[in-house]
Amino acid sequence: MSPIGPIKAINNFLRLRPQELLHHYTTSDGLIGIFESRAIWATSIHHLNDAEEYVHATKLLRDELEKRLKGETGQRKATFANWLNDLIRDERGRAFIVSFSERSDDLSQWRAYANCDNAYAIAFDQREMLGMLTDFEFSHVKCVYSLEEQKDLLIHLVDYLYKYSLRQMTLTGDRWWEWLGRTNKVVISVLAALKHPSFKEEREWRVVVPLNSKRRLFFRTGRFGIVPFYKIPLLTDSHNRLSFSQITVGPTRDKKAAEFAIDELIGCCGVPWKTPFETLVRHTETSLRS
Repeated sequence: MSPIGPIKAINNFLRLRPQELLHHYTTSDGLIGIFESRAIWATSIHHLNDAEEYVHATKLLRDELEKRLKGETGQRKATFANWLNDLIRDERGRAFIVSFSERSDDLSQWRAYANCDNAYAIAFDQREMLGMLTDFEFSHVKCVYSLEEQKDLLIHLVDYLYKYSLRQMTLTGDRWWEWLGRTNKVVISVLAALKHPSFKEEREWRVVVPLNSKRRLFFRTGRFGIVPFYKIPLLTDSHNRLSFSQITVGPTRDKKAAEFAIDELIGCCGVPWKTPFETLVRHTETSLRS
């Protein structure tokens, strides 16, 4: 485990930023919706493709707290016992996620997000993406797939929370609520970043939005019932056009038709060139059987 302290370790993790484009995989309906509404959807973590991933994260946290109970005494032991009880009572997971990948052309992503002729990946650079997420409280985290790294991160998280819990004893009123909101956001962000090792090829980054009773929650139909989500407005230019870096068209039987449609969509709703006559549309080099 890193010798640096828990507060610095957690803050360093939450400040990580990508060095390359990030790609949001979606269907044709999703892509049209992003451009026409100038918004992107943050979906409940329980309704993503891997429905068990939050269970994986909370299990690791539960294991860490149980270890602490065996080795601690006094106030620390009582604090960890209370946290464990709270975790067992409430594992609903109040995180809403927008998923991105470092990979622009990943076969597993095409398979997961859409069928043949119905898959796209829209790319943003870091400055674009973070600058466009307006009027929403969010975190931006890199997913962690190594079990060893996940356990180290949770050790730091528990120590981080304990240090902050000592501070909250002196707080009252608005300052106490600010402390509670800040620590809840840290917990949600770290847990949302922990994914099962089998998904490591995705190289995922996430925008994590906490549940907020003051914001409107939307609902749609999904494969397994009702799916809650937030609509996150994206900042546009002075002409109300969406800025982006690239669109990759997934496996399709008619590349020319797909490219024509995308070009027209960009012409109506997106910034056509950030650099004059730059090519914004590319095609996958993979294929799917229809």
